[in-house]
Amino acid sequence: MAFTDFKSISQVQEEYDIKYREENFIDYVDLNPSDSFIEEFNFNLDNMDVFTSEASRCENIIYPIIREVYKNFVDRYRLWSHKSISIDNQLGILFLPQMNANKRK
Repeated sequence: MAFTDFKSISQVQEEYDIKYREENFIDYVDLNPSDSFIEEFNFNLDNMDVFTSEASRCENIIYPIIREVYKNFVDRYRLWSHKSISIDNQLGILFLPQMNANKRK
């Protein structure tokens, strides 16, 4: 079946035995951003058009926040940005999530 023949995400999940689960796996803790993060973040807000596109928001707002938080959990979790996941080489199906996090083994 060509990827364009799928009518819903659930069809893809069923065909490729993809399991989807949402859960809170990071314990909430009070974190204080570093001074360098605050300085860079404010620089971005003051001097860049950070809301002009989805890519700009991701690069200048979302990812810096995720990275700053991740520094506190680097020993327990892994974080990837734009790492491709091949689902079916014959059909050329490639999934490219913006962010992916999982537990370290």
